Amino acid sequence: MLINNTYNSANFKEEHRKTPKDFTRICKFTLPSLIEIILNFSNSSLQTELNKYFKTKQQGKVSRQYATDGGFVKARKKFSSSAFVELLQVAVQAFYQKAKIQTWYGFRILAVDGSKYSLPNTPSVIKEFGGQDNQFGLKPMALGSCLYDVYQGIVLDAKLMHYSSSERDLAFEHLQHTSDNDLILYDRGYVAYWLVLAHINAKRDFCMRIRSNFNKQTKAFEKSSKRDMVITLDPSDEIIAHAKAKGLSIEPVTVRLLKVKTSKGEYLLMTTLLDNTHYPRKDFTDLYHMRWQIEEAYKAQKCRFEVENFSGESVLSIQQDYHACMLNHVLTAISCYYAQGYVSKRVAKRKLAYKINFSKAISSVKDILVSALNGLLLDIDIQESLQTISKNLTPIRPGRSFEREKIRCRRLMCRKGYRYA
Repeated sequence: MLINNTYNSANFKEEHRKTPKDFTRICKFTLPSLIEIILNFSNSSLQTELNKYFKTKQQGKVSRQYATDGGFVKARKKFSSSAFVELLQVAVQAFYQKAKIQTWYGFRILAVDGSKYSLPNTPSVIKEFGGQDNQFGLKPMALGSCLYDVYQGIVLDAKLMHYSSSERDLAFEHLQHTSDNDLILYDRGYVAYWLVLAHINAKRDFCMRIRSNFNKQTKAFEKSSKRDMVITLDPSDEIIAHAKAKGLSIEPVTVRLLKVKTSKGEYLLMTTLLDNTHYPRKDFTDLYHMRWQIEEAYKAQKCRFEVENFSGESVLSIQQDYHACMLNHVLTAISCYYAQGYVSKRVAKRKLAYKINFSKAISSVKDILVSALNGLLLDIDIQESLQTISKNLTPIRPGRSFEREKIRCRRLMCRKGYRYA
């Protein structure tokens, strides 16, 4: 696998180790082994995880306790979470180079959204991430943000930042991971003149739900009988000054306002797709509904990958686990993409379209992850694994949605027999 070649390289070790002395001696915990162990964490105690990992990697030719949890805790301090960030980019780029992706009018459809994460309660974590005040004091929390391909289920970029960070600022940072022919979906919390201007500057298209009181023009549009209208935004001097402070080049911002009907009522949308002939208003209802997929992605990360069940209490451990989860999400999505090829013939005569059940695919991928990364599987083994993934299907029901609610699937922080890092 390409990511295996990457994290086994000398350049990768040089880039992500904490000091030049780290990973220079021959020891049980190498940088590749640490990456694989963290990627493969499940719900067992740390020592059980280590025993299982080394037994798999060495094909059962090691004693039950080949390495200790204390040794792991010490070793993981030697490398940065940026290792997982780079590996995610390697996996994403390799996927898009080969995959025939699903698009909308030729656009790759991306969504940006944020989510809050509960963290271990330690002084260093509170100092780094802050938190939320409640009746018991300060609850340590962080703000995460993802750039997500809603059709392919791929995380293109992810950030875990201080709880008080701005979702708009994080969305602006995500822009550097977009490309031509991307269309980005946003909820109404993101609307701001400077962020719209940032997309114009970057030549990136978007579709954003807006509040009717965003400005005088949107208020007038909301009250009018018009359902589709092109306007040039007329910001105040103060708003323009704020955009300049962000380093943006001031230029005319022409956008299209739309009213679309949904099961929850009428939404106001703003988009840079101005041609109402090529992009009919009626198609934007289903387009904006695709943003719901990023909500499902967060649900999978918290309930299935259990990202909040951190394997350590240090800031470094939290960042490592978070970005390892994002990489796991991408690897599972890629596996589902290739397994989908086994599905088409089997469901051809059914009334509904079907896709692979992502939640069940997660455990299937974890079962083979270490063996696959270490080249211990034959092609036939990989094909059998993809066929297994393809047997767990879920129907695609157009227009299906639910109210967003707080996700409380997290198992409590402490694992039995665990030593926090």
